[in-house]
Amino acid sequence: MQDAVGQIEDAGSAERLIADLAAADDFKDGLGRLGHVGAMPKPTVLALEMALHEEQERRALEGELWLLEQAWREAEEVAAISDDLLLPAGAEAFVREHGRPRSRRGRPGGNA
Repeated sequence: MQDAVGQIEDAGSAERLIADLAAADDFKDGLGRLGHVGAMPKPTVLALEMALHEEQERRALEGELWLLEQAWREAEEVAAISDDLLLPAGAEAFVREHGRPRSRRGRPGGNA
Protein backbone atom coordinates (compact mmCIF):
# COMPACT_ATOMS: atom_id res chain seq x y z
CA MET A 1 0.00 0.00 0.00
CA GLN A 2 2.80 2.44 0.91
CA ASP A 3 4.59 1.64 -2.36
CA ALA A 4 1.42 2.40 -4.31
CA VAL A 5 0.87 5.70 -2.51
CA GLY A 6 4.54 6.54 -3.05
CA GLN A 7 4.20 5.98 -6.79
CA ILE A 8 1.26 8.41 -6.96
CA GLU A 9 3.14 10.97 -4.88
CA ASP A 10 6.26 10.57 -7.02
CA ALA A 11 4.20 11.18 -10.16
CA GLY A 12 2.74 14.34 -8.64
CA SER A 13 -0.91 13.49 -9.27
CA ALA A 14 -3.16 10.57 -10.08
CA GLU A 15 -3.67 11.91 -13.59
CA ARG A 16 0.10 12.15 -14.16
CA LEU A 17 0.65 8.59 -12.91
CA ILE A 18 -1.91 7.26 -15.38
CA ALA A 19 -0.24 9.15 -18.24
CA ASP A 20 3.23 8.01 -17.15
CA LEU A 21 2.18 4.35 -16.96
CA ALA A 22 0.55 4.55 -20.38
CA ALA A 23 3.75 5.99 -21.87
CA ALA A 24 6.21 3.74 -20.01
CA ASP A 25 8.20 1.25 -22.06
CA ASP A 26 8.38 -1.07 -19.03
CA PHE A 27 4.89 -2.38 -19.69
CA LYS A 28 4.97 -2.76 -23.47
CA ASP A 29 5.25 -6.05 -25.27
CA GLY A 30 7.88 -6.82 -27.90
CA LEU A 31 5.86 -4.99 -30.58
CA GLY A 32 5.62 -1.73 -28.62
CA ARG A 33 2.00 -2.27 -27.57
CA LEU A 34 0.87 -1.80 -24.00
CA GLY A 35 0.99 -5.10 -22.19
CA HIS A 36 -1.48 -6.63 -19.77
CA VAL A 37 -2.02 -4.87 -16.43
CA GLY A 38 -1.52 -8.23 -14.76
CA ALA A 39 2.13 -8.14 -15.84
CA MET A 40 2.73 -5.01 -13.75
CA PRO A 41 4.12 -5.33 -10.22
CA LYS A 42 1.35 -5.49 -7.60
CA PRO A 43 2.17 -2.08 -6.06
CA THR A 44 1.96 -0.50 -9.52
CA VAL A 45 -1.39 -2.17 -10.21
CA LEU A 46 -2.68 -0.91 -6.86
CA ALA A 47 -1.33 2.60 -7.59
CA LEU A 48 -3.07 2.55 -10.98
CA GLU A 49 -6.34 1.42 -9.41
CA MET A 50 -6.09 4.11 -6.73
CA ALA A 51 -5.29 6.75 -9.35
CA LEU A 52 -8.25 5.74 -11.51
CA HIS A 53 -10.61 5.89 -8.53
CA GLU A 54 -9.24 9.29 -7.52
CA GLU A 55 -9.77 10.61 -11.03
CA GLN A 56 -13.31 9.21 -11.07
CA GLU A 57 -14.08 10.84 -7.69
CA ARG A 58 -12.69 14.17 -8.90
CA ARG A 59 -14.95 14.10 -11.94
CA ALA A 60 -17.95 13.18 -9.77
CA LEU A 61 -17.25 16.09 -7.42
CA GLU A 62 -16.95 18.48 -10.36
CA GLY A 63 -20.34 17.25 -11.59
CA GLU A 64 -21.88 17.75 -8.15
CA LEU A 65 -20.43 21.25 -7.97
CA TRP A 66 -21.99 22.08 -11.33
CA LEU A 67 -25.38 20.84 -10.09
CA LEU A 68 -25.07 22.96 -6.93
CA GLU A 69 -24.23 26.03 -9.02
CA GLN A 70 -27.31 25.44 -11.19
CA ALA A 71 -29.53 25.03 -8.12
CA TRP A 72 -28.09 28.24 -6.64
CA ARG A 73 -28.85 30.21 -9.82
CA GLU A 74 -32.40 28.86 -9.92
CA ALA A 75 -32.91 29.75 -6.25
CA GLU A 76 -31.69 33.30 -6.90
CA GLU A 77 -34.11 33.65 -9.81
CA VAL A 78 -37.01 32.43 -7.67
CA ALA A 79 -35.99 34.77 -4.83
CA ALA A 80 -35.89 37.75 -7.20
CA ILE A 81 -39.35 36.91 -8.48
CA SER A 82 -40.78 36.42 -4.99
CA ASP A 83 -39.23 39.70 -3.78
CA ASP A 84 -41.16 41.56 -6.45
CA LEU A 85 -44.47 39.78 -5.79
CA LEU A 86 -45.24 41.66 -2.57
CA LEU A 87 -44.26 45.12 -3.77
CA PRO A 88 -47.10 47.46 -4.70
CA ALA A 89 -47.25 48.70 -8.27
CA GLY A 90 -44.83 51.56 -8.82
CA ALA A 91 -42.60 50.71 -5.83
CA GLU A 92 -39.53 50.08 -7.97
CA ALA A 93 -39.97 53.37 -9.81
CA PHE A 94 -40.38 55.20 -6.49
CA VAL A 95 -37.16 53.68 -5.10
CA ARG A 96 -35.28 54.56 -8.29
CA GLU A 97 -36.53 58.14 -8.11
CA HIS A 98 -36.18 58.77 -4.36
CA GLY A 99 -33.56 56.22 -3.29
CA ARG A 100 -33.77 53.71 -0.49
CA PRO A 101 -35.09 54.81 2.91
CA ARG A 102 -32.38 55.74 5.44
CA SER A 103 -32.26 54.72 9.08
CA ARG A 104 -31.98 57.31 11.85
CA ARG A 105 -28.22 56.78 11.80
CA GLY A 106 -28.08 57.81 8.19
CA ARG A 107 -27.54 54.33 6.76
CA PRO A 108 -29.81 52.73 4.18
CA GLY A 109 -32.42 50.37 5.67
CA GLY A 110 -32.31 48.81 9.12
CA ASN A 111 -33.72 49.92 12.46
CA ALA A 112 -32.46 52.74 14.64
